[in-house]
Order: sequence, then C-alpha cells, then structure tokens
Amino acid sequence: MSANTTDHDNRGVDPNWRQKMLLLVNQQRIESGLHPLKVDERLNSAAQDHSNYHAQINILTHGDAAGTLGTRVSSSGVVWMRLGENAALQLRGLWPGQRR
Repeated sequence: MSANTTDHDNRGVDPNWRQKMLLLVNQQRIESGLHPLKVDERLNSAAQDHSNYHAQINILTHGDAAGTLGTRVSSSGVVWMRLGENAALQLRGLWPGQRR
C-alpha cells in the first residue's frame, strides 16, 4: 500500500476492510446470479494512486494528470471491456439506476 499523503492518520480503519468489502460485494453478486469478483493488485495500485491525487488536491474527480479511468487502468496493464468507479461513497443512491 502506498504511503498516506493526507494530514490525518488511519488508526481507526479496519485493516481488513478490503476483504470485508469484497465479501459483501460478492454476496450481492451471487444473489443476483453473477460471478464473484477477485482482487487485482494492479487495479488496487492504480486506485490508490488516484486516491492519493484526491488527497493532494482536496477535490474528488474522475480524471487526473494520469488521464481518465480507462487510461489509468490500461496503464496498469489490465485489459478491460467495461469500467466504473465510485469516487464518493457518501453520494451513493442519489441517482436512479446506480445499482443496475
């Protein structure tokens, strides 16, 4: 994991949050008849870099100096067909159809 670039610490964060999040996502996927997802550390690294960028500029955005989501993922070495990102968990559910 990358060094924390923010002024606050993460002492209150559960160190297993990624595994727990993936378990919850996969439970929903299986209930919907979909295959479970698995972790790809290349994506984690690209996401952490983008999160560090958010912390540096103190704004949530889908783009940065490394480009769009597609550019960042392709640069990580991942071959993809569809992509999506959640830049603000607190905003989930505010737009119809987010869980389609």
